[in-house]
Amino acid sequence: MSRLARHLVASALGACALPMLAAPATAQNDDAVKLRLDAFSERLKAIEDKQGAGDALRTSWKDGLRLTSPDGKFDLKIGGRIHFESEWNDSDDDFEATKRFSGNANDQAATTGIGPLEDGFELRRARLQLSGLMYEHFEWKWQYDFAKGTVGHKDVYAGMVNLGDWVPNVRAGHMYEPFGLDAMTSSNDSTFIERSAISNIFAPNRNPGFLVSKNWKVETGEGNDAKLVERFTWAAGVFREDSSDNSVATGDGAYNLTARVTGTPLWQKEGKQMVHVGAAMTRRSVAGRGGEAVTYAGKPEVDLFGNFVNTGAMKEADVDWRYGTELAAIWNKWSLQSEYIWTKTEMNKAAALDDPRFHGWYVQGSYMLTGEARRFKPAEAVFQNPKPFANAFENGGGGAWELALRWSAIDLSDGAEASGGVKGGSLQSQTVGLNW
Repeated sequence: MSRLARHLVASALGACALPMLAAPATAQNDDAVKLRLDAFSERLKAIEDKQGAGDALRTSWKDGLRLTSPDGKFDLKIGGRIHFESEWNDSDDDFEATKRFSGNANDQAATTGIGPLEDGFELRRARLQLSGLMYEHFEWKWQYDFAKGTVGHKDVYAGMVNLGDWVPNVRAGHMYEPFGLDAMTSSNDSTFIERSAISNIFAPNRNPGFLVSKNWKVETGEGNDAKLVERFTWAAGVFREDSSDNSVATGDGAYNLTARVTGTPLWQKEGKQMVHVGAAMTRRSVAGRGGEAVTYAGKPEVDLFGNFVNTGAMKEADVDWRYGTELAAIWNKWSLQSEYIWTKTEMNKAAALDDPRFHGWYVQGSYMLTGEARRFKPAEAVFQNPKPFANAFENGGGGAWELALRWSAIDLSDGAEASGGVKGGSLQSQTVGLNW
């Protein structure tokens, strides 16, 4: 065989050998790839199993940091608030010299002047909050305020919710007594940084006790837009009076019975057009051992001021009654809110006073300059802040702007002093606000 023939045969044999040598290598690569895919699938399944486990919490942000289990049985919220307040004041000398009682009712020997009204600044609220829902039925909340160098118990309670169509929710601890729209709306959602004078003076605010409540859902809307909305609510409880949110209350037989009923006869466009009505009542037994007394005193809608109106301590009080009515509406950019509260204090037969009666009211409205609508939470019958169309920190948005006006009045005088009346003074306030 010639040298050329041998070269051609060798080349042919080499060409045949290449596929034979490549075949085992390709099989080995396929096996390696398969092993890697199997390992990746196992790791992916382990991650999915871990994410779907009942003890894994998903993190999100919704009015605070939220930790929620995939099955929805556990929900934890971490939040808080910081409110600063600064003011510059001006008043005339005659106003600052006006006297208000600082001892017993109508005791001219114990009076204090209103003024002077000095400029000031304060850390109004500084709160931390933990709240949660477990197994879809057990709720709890811890909220403490550290402003002004003290620690106050705000919401500290536990309860059971979502127990059935006709079974009420129950709650025990330190919480709001169900009285007043303005008083029960969170300070984070109030139109003004300070609540109205009647809410600060007449509304019971938070106290330790027991509460039962329920809301009824009504199908609202038509066709595919129909949904169940909480259109009616009621709440009632028994409470004791504590001091400065310290969750301590004593006094034999000194119980407060408080109830509130609300409804939204109009609810359209997911609450952008709505009307709210409500009524509340509280009967308060006065605590004390021979020194039972009721005092109504308060300031205008500025926290750093002292008391502008004060009945003084109305001695020998037996039962204190308070009644409130509520009306509110949202119509797209516009909102309206108003309350009227009146009181009656029943005195013992030996008392020098003659069952004094007092009253007060406020009307406030707002207009969203940027077009949003205030929000209303029908399940609790309270207002919430509007959600901006454009976030101020995304895509050049400007946030939501709101112009607000409030006019309030309270009268703590009833009858003539000579015939058992009380002269606690009267107060009117007008407030204009611009909110961002």
